[in-house]
Amino acid sequence: MTIRKFQGLDEANSGRMDADVACDEHDMIEALAQLRHTAGISLETLAFMLGTAGGHVSRRLKQGGNINLTNYLQIARALGYRARIVFEKVDDGGAPSLNKVAHRVSRSR
Repeated sequence: MTIRKFQGLDEANSGRMDADVACDEHDMIEALAQLRHTAGISLETLAFMLGTAGGHVSRRLKQGGNINLTNYLQIARALGYRARIVFEKVDDGGAPSLNKVAHRVSRSR
């Protein structure tokens, strides 16, 4: 059984949204890597600025995954940039609305 990241959606929409998020993260990583190369800052220098190991920064800029947004913002700031996040409405090309699954929350002790 695969665990969906968007559990409140049907399998198809959950997979599509997960892929969209992965694509957005990839674009952010690529932009940060390009800024680093343009500035001529080595991974070691960037790692020193962030107070971490060079390998850790390298993984952040190559793999993504379990890295949180704050880590990306810190890298941008260390490179001399401030990030601004813009939320754009997704154009689903007339696809039917997402099939949301109702959830019941219960507390047990």
